[in-house]
Amino acid sequence: MSFTSSSHVYAAFLYYVTDPSLFHDLKSTAWYFRVSQIPIVLSATQPLDRTLAIIHPASQYTQFGPSVSTFCVIRSKEFSTAGKMSGSQAYYMISNASLEQELQSKSAFEILGHFLGVPVATKCSRLDYAAVVCIDAEWWMKEPKPTTELGIAELMEKSMHPAVHAENFLSGIQVAHARVIEYAHLKNNFPGAGDPENFHFGKTKFVTLEEAKQVLIRTFAQQNEDASEIDLQPIIVVGHAVENDFDHLQDAFGVDLRSYGSIVKVVDTQVMAQELDIQGPRGPAIGLKDLLAHFNVEIPDLHTAGNDAAATVMAAVLLTLKRYIYPNVSGPPPAVIQGRNI
Repeated sequence: MSFTSSSHVYAAFLYYVTDPSLFHDLKSTAWYFRVSQIPIVLSATQPLDRTLAIIHPASQYTQFGPSVSTFCVIRSKEFSTAGKMSGSQAYYMISNASLEQELQSKSAFEILGHFLGVPVATKCSRLDYAAVVCIDAEWWMKEPKPTTELGIAELMEKSMHPAVHAENFLSGIQVAHARVIEYAHLKNNFPGAGDPENFHFGKTKFVTLEEAKQVLIRTFAQQNEDASEIDLQPIIVVGHAVENDFDHLQDAFGVDLRSYGSIVKVVDTQVMAQELDIQGPRGPAIGLKDLLAHFNVEIPDLHTAGNDAAATVMAAVLLTLKRYIYPNVSGPPPAVIQGRNI
């Protein structure tokens, strides 16, 4: 079996060591994960089938995975505990790092198509347990530019045949909008600024900076209870012109979302539009409002975090499915199909 960490593939074995002298510098009886001759201490002392264990690298060994809090799932079998390591017993482990590497060669259309009923989408069963999420933040445009809003949208309906205008997927997008209490009194008033009072996909919640931080952590460090072979729930992040989004969230909330090792792909709807030759009025870099207009969709009060998050996931769905729900249409699709207006 193999385990992928970063860009390297290692042979992976799990041992229960009753005689620490078998390994150099090991001090106690414990479970050890051995990767390319590097033993790594597991926190669980008696893992059971499908037990979620946290890997803690011993200080004298090379760090394993993207962070100390790397998760893994162990399929437990019988171990030899009679004073020797059971070297013949290999344990299969799949990490988000290996999934991320597998998806590097896959296009955004292939990956999102996996969730949207596209028959030729990439065949990767591990994607079944992934979440498709958009995070959007808005901030006051005057220094020190504090973050005032947070929007999160998630594609909830997956693996169904797309309906007319993909309405089954679009109506199944779950959206949350939060305003940061400490800065809720700050409101941009320049032309084109969003209106935090007008969230159109639910009810706005008021949260503290710390509560907003915890929401982000729960979203990106979610234990996957449904899968038997995957660690933290893999996340497909969808954004529109996403170059600096992660850095901004880290500056605003002190959370580096990339450090959890759960993000396996970042999808940019602006790039997807360019690949379909959908351009904006001033060039190839199309804005979110114009991209939605291409599909006859109008969402008022963009630049409100919750509305932007919802709009971005909608755009990702429509871009992915355009050739299937609007066949033989090279330009903007019709607004009415089978008597249904989008």
